[in-house]
Amino acid sequence: PLLLRYFCNYLENTGREVSLALTGAGHIDIPFSFRNRVIDVGFVDQRDLRDAYAAATLICHPSTKESFSIMILEAWLAGLPCLVHGDCAVTRHHVESSGGGLWFTDYPTFHEALEFLLDNPAARARMGEKGREYVLANYSWDEVVRNFEAVLEEGEARR
Repeated sequence: PLLLRYFCNYLENTGREVSLALTGAGHIDIPFSFRNRVIDVGFVDQRDLRDAYAAATLICHPSTKESFSIMILEAWLAGLPCLVHGDCAVTRHHVESSGGGLWFTDYPTFHEALEFLLDNPAARARMGEKGREYVLANYSWDEVVRNFEAVLEEGEARR
């Protein structure tokens, strides 16, 4: 609901010709006057999700109560910058650490961040690439296994 409200406000305030695609389970009531700009495609399979990332300009993850999101990892691997809620410590930390996007805390900062991302394709591409590099450096299978082994070795050493 927050993303929908902010996005509809953004459209009203700017008149820009941009669209929002929503994926995932659940029902959301899209105001009639925005149904040509907000599309709820519902749950999609992995192929359609990859196609959606390929067609997207950026992703927005507005949750304030989130652990690190697989959606953010997937978006970064697709080279997309992420716009996250600044009140979510985990997603904001990863965006700050990676340089892979921006964050907002209210409508004015959402508006400003979205404007910046839409108007600056070079910055958008740099953020998407930084996010991709961050995922590959920290969350590749080799890195995950290496970290897991280190934790096991540390536990063994303590014993």
